[in-house]
Amino acid sequence: AWRTTLGVFQLVRGQLSYVDRSVKPPVLLALEEVEGKVTNLSSDPKVRSTVDLKARVGAAPLAITGTVNPLQAEAYTDVAVKSKGIELTPLSPYAGKHLGYLLEKGKLDLDLAYKIQARALQAGNVVKVDQLTLGDRTDSPDATSAPVKLGLALLRDKDGVILLDLPIDGNLDDPEFRYGKVVWRAVLNVLVKVA
Repeated sequence: AWRTTLGVFQLVRGQLSYVDRSVKPPVLLALEEVEGKVTNLSSDPKVRSTVDLKARVGAAPLAITGTVNPLQAEAYTDVAVKSKGIELTPLSPYAGKHLGYLLEKGKLDLDLAYKIQARALQAGNVVKVDQLTLGDRTDSPDATSAPVKLGLALLRDKDGVILLDLPIDGNLDDPEFRYGKVVWRAVLNVLVKVA
């Protein structure tokens, strides 16, 4: 079989801009100060490539580290994604369209870990949203009919933090989500607020 090997792939002082004009106003996001290196990129199933990528999303740092082998048929991935303090207000047009409310403020922390081996998936998704505040109501026809403000109030703790811990296990063709921690945290938040 054809073998492909690339010793080092490196990004220095990169920038990536994303514009979505499907919503009004358009969503504009940018990754800046992108520095990264992928070493030993190979189609050989025995070789693991290392990934080390760092960037800034606004003022917030973003890091992606781990090992991958994307060039083989049964891809291997063991990657962690971490970020702290991503400003959510640039995503306000999405919230207006899908939630029915614009975003007034809020920050996002990510602690994600994904491992895929022989199509078996193990993932840890810890998402923290701090001080998420909804702004003006929109009349979007795509907005959910669910009680958004009530749902956020149930998830928010006494300090205004929403913590979602959603592990995923299973096969890539049939992953299983475990919502237990999210539900128990919402129940605990309600009990604390009532007390």
